[in-house]
Amino acid sequence: MTKTEEQHIDDILGLIEDTATASSSAEDLELLAHCYEAMAMAEGNAPDTDAAWRQFEARQRGRRMRRTMWWSAMAAAAAVALLVVMVHAWMPGEETLYTALDVTDTVTIRSAAHEETMPIRKLGARRKVVEELRYKTVVVPDRQDYHLTLSDGTEVWLNAGTRFTYPEHFAAAGRAVSVEGEAFFHVAHDASRPFVVQAGGLSTVVTGTQFDVRNYEGESPRVTLVEGSVTVHGGGMEVPVAPGEGAVLEQSRLHVAQTDVEAHVAWRDGLLYFQDTSLRDILMELGRWYNLNVVCRDKAEIQGRYHFACDRKDTPANAVALLREVTGEHIYIEGNTIFIQK
Repeated sequence: MTKTEEQHIDDILGLIEDTATASSSAEDLELLAHCYEAMAMAEGNAPDTDAAWRQFEARQRGRRMRRTMWWSAMAAAAAVALLVVMVHAWMPGEETLYTALDVTDTVTIRSAAHEETMPIRKLGARRKVVEELRYKTVVVPDRQDYHLTLSDGTEVWLNAGTRFTYPEHFAAAGRAVSVEGEAFFHVAHDASRPFVVQAGGLSTVVTGTQFDVRNYEGESPRVTLVEGSVTVHGGGMEVPVAPGEGAVLEQSRLHVAQTDVEAHVAWRDGLLYFQDTSLRDILMELGRWYNLNVVCRDKAEIQGRYHFACDRKDTPANAVALLREVTGEHIYIEGNTIFIQK
């Protein structure tokens, strides 16, 4: 056998060793080694196959051991990660009701340069007239409210955490605005141009009236009418609402019923005011107004219903102390969080 042939066979055996897996047959490898031995003997240059085979097996055992150790380490890491997740998921007795927002202490007004310009079209005599509206957006932070007057004379009061979008000037065909949060409207009467408020899944149409619209994230949007009349659209329904009534969109259905108007509009007069309201909702409203986290510990009772009122300009500590006195529940503040605990 020439040196070239011997080197070629060595290369083949090396390739087989490198690609051999745990399922490789030792008998097949041994047979191949015997073939190599026979070829070498034909040239009178038989190698020490026993020693070569022992060396090969040692290398294979080392590779298998390294693979086993690697997979064992990976499995251990996965088990630890799973245990951490399970412990976190099973952490008993604590529920976050409200998470404070990262907000500034000033009202932000964004001009049309940062908002989409929306054309409103109407048909004219044999041609289309295009009227371009420029929009502004008011963003109100926690512990503040904001009052503005629109171009048609409509007055709007915005509650904390509200985003209100409106045009600098209304179109000739109608007046339309949108609310994320809460707003009280005193709409200037204009029978020829209905005033439309879009709030989540609700659309409220009026010509001149006073009403409150609430559309905070995580809550069912609602409209509360103080005076006049409105028509509310939502969930594929269209219903008239009379003074003293509220329309709420819940589970894609629109419900209208008598409501405590004062409880829904007292915020405009600087009060946090609740009538027959669950402690959970009261705590969440305190968290929103003061921009504090709200956490329930040890499955504390938060479904009880209470009458509660306080000045919105009061400190969070005083408001929580008053709520604790009214409810008799263990409610307290630590840092940036309101806790309720058994």
